[in-house]
Amino acid sequence: MPRFRHVIRTALLCFGFALAGCAVAPTSEPIEPIEASKIEAFEEVVTRLGPIVTDTCETFDFVRSCRFKLFVVETEDDVSNAFQTLDGFGRPVVLVTRPLLDELRNEDEIALVLSHEAAHHILNHLGRQKSDAAQGATILANAAERKGGTRQDVRDARRVGAVVGRRLFAQEYELEADALGAVMAREAGFDAINGARFFLRIPDPGKHALNSHPPNALRRATVRDAVLNNRMPEGALEILLPAT
Repeated sequence: MPRFRHVIRTALLCFGFALAGCAVAPTSEPIEPIEASKIEAFEEVVTRLGPIVTDTCETFDFVRSCRFKLFVVETEDDVSNAFQTLDGFGRPVVLVTRPLLDELRNEDEIALVLSHEAAHHILNHLGRQKSDAAQGATILANAAERKGGTRQDVRDARRVGAVVGRRLFAQEYELEADALGAVMAREAGFDAINGARFFLRIPDPGKHALNSHPPNALRRATVRDAVLNNRMPEGALEILLPAT
């Protein structure tokens, strides 16, 4: 997780709850200006997308909290990134860095990025990755023990197994989030297929099995299939996508 120098501007997805519960701690550092039109577009996307995200989260009921918080932040290393995590109370937080927001060209791209990250929480990907890591660690540690490995060998195997387990289904989770995110963006009135043009401009991770993200062409195809045919990718979690 990047270290945050300061919050640039905050948009809060706290639908159905008091906004005061999502306040950001004040900072003594000066807040740098950000392009007004981009922030306005960002806030418009949040307003339209929010009710769809909340309703989808509550309908699937895979996670305890559907009280989303979303922050635009400045990082010390100017990394272009967006990701989902949980705060200390188990509530979902989506973080979008300033450089990434600057790279997004329209509301469709903003909506797809936000809905993708929200989908990670809705589908409990953090919990599933934790379970994957635990299973991988146990399998390799047990294998090392059966082979007569030392305690250090077993510890090393456990660490490697956790990494492999966490990565083993990472690409599938990304495609699940692409599909569900695309449908949520569509339901909010955005053109997710146009939003997926963002994948044309980012580096392609290739086809290595343990890459954290699938090839960009596959991600664009997944978005298109979800929007046009209401389908999750092959092998994905079996859920009923919201229909048009």
